[in-house]
Amino acid sequence: MNKLLNNDIQIIKDKIIKHNNAKKEANANALINFIETDGFEIFFFSGAKTGTRSMIQSFHNANYIFDGHHTVCSFYSASKIDNDLTIFDLIKYSCNFKPPIILDIYRDNLERSISSFFEFNYDKYKDKSVEELISIFTQKYINREMYEGSDEIVKYYNIKFNKFDFDKKYCLYSKFGIIFLKLRFKDFYMFDKIWYNLFNKKINNHFENQACKKDYHDKYIQFLDKITITRDYYNKMINNENFLIFNSDKEIEEYKKKWAEKIKD
Repeated sequence: MNKLLNNDIQIIKDKIIKHNNAKKEANANALINFIETDGFEIFFFSGAKTGTRSMIQSFHNANYIFDGHHTVCSFYSASKIDNDLTIFDLIKYSCNFKPPIILDIYRDNLERSISSFFEFNYDKYKDKSVEELISIFTQKYINREMYEGSDEIVKYYNIKFNKFDFDKKYCLYSKFGIIFLKLRFKDFYMFDKIWYNLFNKKINNHFENQACKKDYHDKYIQFLDKITITRDYYNKMINNENFLIFNSDKEIEEYKKKWAEKIKD
């Protein structure tokens, strides 16, 4: 992506100023800093229950300039953005000063859906037994997290995360002056080492919002032990494109064995 002409920069600046003048909410006003800091260094677009909150705190502590959301839609919602200013304007503007990083984290969709169910719905059902929770989940929530946070971004830029480096623990592409980066949630406890290898800078892991610290933890563990799935759902899981990309052959076989034991037609 070529650097913007001064006129193009001013057009985006005018959009941001117009937006901030129209929206006085605190979230919207964060875009004022966007101009002062020459854009964002990192754009987090990572689905719910992938450790986004912890990553954001880690990069905040390391003094990075960033913005973080689960999806493009949640970005617009949180920032109260209207249709005149797009996330792609902000990425384009940031490219003019430094190559921004688009960061996403892969986590198995079923694991995410279970974790999301407990995080956002447990209070509603906390008096239910584990068996009742499983029934409610499989009927209403099992497909809740069937997306990747960066779906709209990679589609727009025609990027494909199709080769994961199992030694370095990330997938990285550079295109249009943008760095597209995807890690795995299962490597979360290694993120500080991965960040150092990528950025040559110490970025400490910040562990936040962990299930083991929640009041539902015991039921969560029992839920994982007792849940069953249909054969159709199992087949959908093991043939998922991202599942096959972001898991090694050994991990795929272990996953298949684990969930095959839980099939109940």
